[in-house]
Amino acid sequence: MSRVKSVIRADFDLPVSPIVLREEEEKRRTELTEQQYQFLSVVEANGKAFVEGGAGTGKTLLALEFAKRELLQGRSVGLFCYNNLLGHWLKGQCDALQENIGEEKIGSLFVGTFQSWLRSVVHNNSEVKTLMDQEILFRGDQHFWEILDECAAFAIEDLEPKFDTVIIDEMQDFQNPLWLPLIDKCLALGLKDGRWALFGDYSRQAIYTERGNTFGADELQNELHGYGAYSVRVPLTLNCRNTRRIVDMTRALTSFDWASPNGLGPAGERVQRLYYRTSGEQFEKVQAVYDKFLNEKFEPNEIVLLWDSMSGSDEFEERAHLAGLNLCDWAGDKLDQGVIQSASIQRFKGLEADAVIVCNLQGLSDLAIQQKLYVAMTRARSRLALILPHHLKDKVDDLMSEYFRGQNYVQS
Repeated sequence: MSRVKSVIRADFDLPVSPIVLREEEEKRRTELTEQQYQFLSVVEANGKAFVEGGAGTGKTLLALEFAKRELLQGRSVGLFCYNNLLGHWLKGQCDALQENIGEEKIGSLFVGTFQSWLRSVVHNNSEVKTLMDQEILFRGDQHFWEILDECAAFAIEDLEPKFDTVIIDEMQDFQNPLWLPLIDKCLALGLKDGRWALFGDYSRQAIYTERGNTFGADELQNELHGYGAYSVRVPLTLNCRNTRRIVDMTRALTSFDWASPNGLGPAGERVQRLYYRTSGEQFEKVQAVYDKFLNEKFEPNEIVLLWDSMSGSDEFEERAHLAGLNLCDWAGDKLDQGVIQSASIQRFKGLEADAVIVCNLQGLSDLAIQQKLYVAMTRARSRLALILPHHLKDKVDDLMSEYFRGQNYVQS
């Protein structure tokens, strides 16, 4: 009889919809992000903040929320970044904010890349614009950015009104030594007495500059002290974006330990690892993973293909096109089925997507490659797939074994 009962009442698992799983993940992410908002009271009270945190710790969302609060106080705000794609996304978020609140109720705002703001300041000053045009004719187009920095310094002197508050996201990318003096000039009360917040990940995400030619958090603080600017230092350690499996796999392959053990975050699905021997096989696997994500009910605009631009973006995109992939530049907009939005790892830094496919990486040992891999993997919120050359398989297996040995983790 017991055998009959065991057959009739056999244990079974009801399959859970991928959409339901992602809704649960998103609910937990929202809870974790709201926990990070406690730090904003510290930033607001001090008026000067040096905020450090690894990927997924909510820096960009906190920067946006701080900008919102400053605007509601009637302050003039400059919200800057370095990356064009991130600047475009930030502007879209702030446009929606201004529309919801009503521009007449808030202070003035510029949002975008620091470079674009410098160009607008010079363009709006006819005398300085004429000077810049003459300098370019005399020194050549190859010196454009250097000339822009020099001329912007003159234009900012005449600028009215200046900013009450400057907020910079991805501050580790502001490696140009001429930019800190320009930031000082664009604040009505300067770095010493003005309001500012700098958000950055200084040890792992400075991928736009040559190795050995970057400043770290301590060096930047010393530079700020030279302006008489002393700030509160706010560490962010709680990962609010990535699933635990994505965090663990990123740690295993890069050896970067950037956040507290993510026991509070969603566990998530396994990280997919696929290997290829030829360029054509690489793109076949990209298409297969993309189709798999669609079958799991991800929308096309929730999926992004990221790749290392070491061989040049035109060459990669041409090879992908010849292999039959239908790629388009990432914009986060609605897409037709079968169109894969893509971006280089370098261009996508600071952004995120629900499902990420990473390819075109040729190594794991070099620090510069590890930094790019860290950036790429941590863009993924729910699903991550790595498509790697077959010669890296043993290396990946060894790194995973070393990381997970003796730990109470489920291997990704």
